[in-house]
Amino acid sequence: MLNEATDAVFQETNSRLHLALFGKHPCWNDHMEDYGLRTPSLIEFKRRLYYEGVSGRLDSGAWRNLSPDHRIEVFDHELLWTGPTGVIFAVLWHSADAGGRAAYPMVAAAHFLTSRLPAKVGPVFEALQQVAQDCRDATDRDAVARAQARGIERLIQAARSLVPMSAQSWNRTDREDFVRHGGFGAEGEGFFRLFYALTEYQNLNPANRNVFCYRVTDGGADTESLNLWQTLIRSQLDSTQPLLASRCRSQTWLDVMAGEFPSEEFFRLKASSGEIPLVTEIPYSVPDELKEQTRMVLESFLDNPELIPKLDGCGSDGPGQSTLGSLLGRLFRSKS
Repeated sequence: MLNEATDAVFQETNSRLHLALFGKHPCWNDHMEDYGLRTPSLIEFKRRLYYEGVSGRLDSGAWRNLSPDHRIEVFDHELLWTGPTGVIFAVLWHSADAGGRAAYPMVAAAHFLTSRLPAKVGPVFEALQQVAQDCRDATDRDAVARAQARGIERLIQAARSLVPMSAQSWNRTDREDFVRHGGFGAEGEGFFRLFYALTEYQNLNPANRNVFCYRVTDGGADTESLNLWQTLIRSQLDSTQPLLASRCRSQTWLDVMAGEFPSEEFFRLKASSGEIPLVTEIPYSVPDELKEQTRMVLESFLDNPELIPKLDGCGSDGPGQSTLGSLLGRLFRSKS
């Protein structure tokens, strides 16, 4: 997913931006007709999220068996899924079919044929939330079709306001507010714990090193936390790996899910932090060396998102990146 030949998709569809709608809506007796599933990635997105993820958790009773204080009752989610040649922005909201069955959400998903994240993702999600409201207001199927058409126009307008992420568009003050947020602890312990868990997992699972799922604080950044975490975690992955960041808008945490993770992990959509703890709050004993490496990663994260070094043992070097071990080695050699 998110790895198709973009030029071929563009030639077939004559667009680099696609909006899909699917799920439950009161104008259909059951699952609604799909709108806009025109790219392989959107088709795969629906399969993984809706059929394997949501339907699979409903069929297994996994969410139903949660205690009320460990369950998120309604869908109200934002998802940002990135890959080598594409990005999917999606919103999920509580909905129901004509019979009032409300277990499944309705979904609006926008596929951008680009490998680069913008400096801000808020405008795209604002456009998608307007699509969601138009769909909630729709009283017939034609109105849903019009909501999709207007949604494409809104997304095009939002895209025109976006600035590609770079050192020049990277607002250091916003990132400092995120990094210094109280949810990470006074000394940044939350980041130490995350990277400790990540490096330990990858060391123990070398054959599956790029498949993992962690729950983390949103750092007070709300929707933009999806972009911030995408940037930070992607810097530690092989460049070919997809990465999903998912948040429920009523919560102060999000989930980051890398690689071809099992569909059971979509359990996280409706499981509260009482059921799945934040890795940034687990009191690991973190070695001093890893703490220092993490500080260097965060400093690079603040300065230039395109030059964040990898922690030793994380992924393989991508363009313009090196591990901290090799970076420090070159620095020391240059002084000798």
